[in-house]
Amino acid sequence: MSYKYNNTNIMNLMSNQVYAENITSAFLSMIKMPNMLSKKLKYLIVMPVIGYEHDIRYVFFIGIAMISSALKASGRNVHTLNLNYKKNPYHELQLYIEKNNIDVVMTGGCSGHFWNIKKIINIVKEINTNIVTIVGGHIITTDPETAMEALEFADYGVIGEGDVTVNNLANILETNGDISELKGIISKQGDSWFVHAPQEIITNLDILPFPDYEGFEYHHLFNKKPNSDYNIDNRFYDLKYIHISISRACLCKCTFCFPGCSNEYRQMSTAFVRKLINRLLTVYPEIEAVCPCDGLTFINNKQALEFSKLMMSFNIKWRCNIRAGSINKETLNTMKNSGCAYAFMGIESADDRVLNSMQKNITINQIEETLAIAKELDFHIKGRLIFGDLDEDYETMQNTINWRYKNKDEIIDFSIITAYPGTIIYNTALERGIIKDRVKFLKEGCPLVNVSRLTDDEYYVLPALINTLNNSFLVKKLYDPVVITYNDYSVSLKGICPFCQKYICFMNSKNVFNYTPKSCPACYKPVNANIIEYTNNDRLCNNINMMICDSKAAVWAITPKNYYWLFNIIPNLICDNVFLINEYDIISYNHKIKSLAGKKIYKSDFIYSENIETVISPNNSVVYSVIKKKCKIEFPHVKNIVHITELM
Repeated sequence: MSYKYNNTNIMNLMSNQVYAENITSAFLSMIKMPNMLSKKLKYLIVMPVIGYEHDIRYVFFIGIAMISSALKASGRNVHTLNLNYKKNPYHELQLYIEKNNIDVVMTGGCSGHFWNIKKIINIVKEINTNIVTIVGGHIITTDPETAMEALEFADYGVIGEGDVTVNNLANILETNGDISELKGIISKQGDSWFVHAPQEIITNLDILPFPDYEGFEYHHLFNKKPNSDYNIDNRFYDLKYIHISISRACLCKCTFCFPGCSNEYRQMSTAFVRKLINRLLTVYPEIEAVCPCDGLTFINNKQALEFSKLMMSFNIKWRCNIRAGSINKETLNTMKNSGCAYAFMGIESADDRVLNSMQKNITINQIEETLAIAKELDFHIKGRLIFGDLDEDYETMQNTINWRYKNKDEIIDFSIITAYPGTIIYNTALERGIIKDRVKFLKEGCPLVNVSRLTDDEYYVLPALINTLNNSFLVKKLYDPVVITYNDYSVSLKGICPFCQKYICFMNSKNVFNYTPKSCPACYKPVNANIIEYTNNDRLCNNINMMICDSKAAVWAITPKNYYWLFNIIPNLICDNVFLINEYDIISYNHKIKSLAGKKIYKSDFIYSENIETVISPNNSVVYSVIKKKCKIEFPHVKNIVHITELM
């Protein structure tokens, strides 16, 4: 039986549910609509827990909101539930399903959200094994069979863009139809998973319904604290902003990134985006900024100029993701004048060998040119440098760090590449046998794996190094700092807060090395309290050089937390007569670290066998007292035992 739908029909069918908007006949013609004779199923679309802190904003999953509106556009009975910001999210999920007699539950996300997605599926099947469970998103699209095997109790997986597929799958469920011919899914056939033929993509994104923001309670995000790394820039994240998506797929084929559900880049028209933002401002008049969250907001100057002119008419702030070399000076200036608070640019590496290996198709010169233009215009660009590419070695890593030192004023953070399913990095790890069990890897949260040219010791110490570098470069330092050392080997740091300009003091710190920011006691903003960065480096370096110049010396206990600054400030510690000591194994991401900065780490008995006469301790007073006692009893030949604060 055929049935014609319009907005009035849909509103009636949806009853008290939030209904979809911007429903077009073109979209409805692409999907299977319910008919009067089919089963009337109740669908529940669940957004998994993404944010783990109840007072912090999270990145809203627009994909799930678009699937919800696509299913609602058909007139089906669709319920929605956002598990974020719930005190007992999974208990609420159980109650909602039981109270509303839900027949089908849909959820999805990325590989990194595996356990949150699996927990939803498990709870649903515990309530009633007859409830159909459907999972979509990158977790399925990147490696369908692995994901379904790991999830265990999911009935169907949606591969690729799901706007059409979820409606067609719903029609099969409602009519007891033949699943075998359905496109865009993975289903169980006998004891095996079967990947169906792909669903054709939607080439014209303007025909899609608007995302279902209200159904997933987007308004809660406005009242939460911004989730801005290191609080380095409040130009945008203190505003009440809303996430939007204006494109699909990506032209870039970077080795560390999953390219999306298709290889065909498509962007919504300016008219469509205008209509969407107008609608959002009507529903949420408190909006102060717009946040396009696509991997690449613009691919050329024309798109960027059109969007800038559009945003100028709304007179609200916005941000975007750009690519080095694709946006010229005129465009950047227009973006700035139209309210663009900043642009994010994936720099990734400062070494052209690595950029080439990453398939970035850009050079460090292009990156520097874009940064220079932005600086000239006083336009703000944020960037990111990532370690661990296939061609990364110690030299390329140091080149990137050194480049960052030359660009201290830029807002650029460090991170490490994760081998997510679907990426070239992941496939390389499989080919090399580094990832031996796909299901286990997914269940373990896609742990770090070394596919680079770095040694395992150099690689697995990267997380500690990255924390150190980010704290140093991104967290603002005190003005006019004063370091005071005490006889008990503690240290106080005094200075002027860069935010509130109050004179503050961090008293009696036990650690000279501390890459965790501390809150200003006056304004509570994070400030850099890593005391080693405030010391008189020349004095410290000269004092240590005097101690190690004529005899063998040991640095005890060396750790991933202190080694970078020791070698950075005191280069002579690299010399052959200085040895690294740690009595205990250093374990990082299940890997035993046997060397740091290329120098082997020894146990304390090496002090005796090598007749080492000088010991320098960079640790807190408790560790230092243990070292002194051990030397007195076991290594009485040691002549000099010195704490680092005595050399500062």
